[in-house]
Amino acid sequence: IAFSNAIMQPSYYLNNPFNIPVLTIKNIPTDIYEELKYVAEQHHRSINSEVIMCLKQKLFPHKVST
Repeated sequence: IAFSNAIMQPSYYLNNPFNIPVLTIKNIPTDIYEELKYVAEQHHRSINSEVIMCLKQKLFPHKVST
């Protein structure tokens, strides 16, 4: 993580007024990406929103309402 000399916060927070963490996923297999894209379209969500929903469903199965 790169730090700014002026603010001393991780660089991904500098343009993020809500201080929400940013996650980058690399080397996603094409078949997984295409399925994620398809499912997101079916749910009228962005890919980002679909990934968040998938993570919530897996990590908090009793708390998520779809």
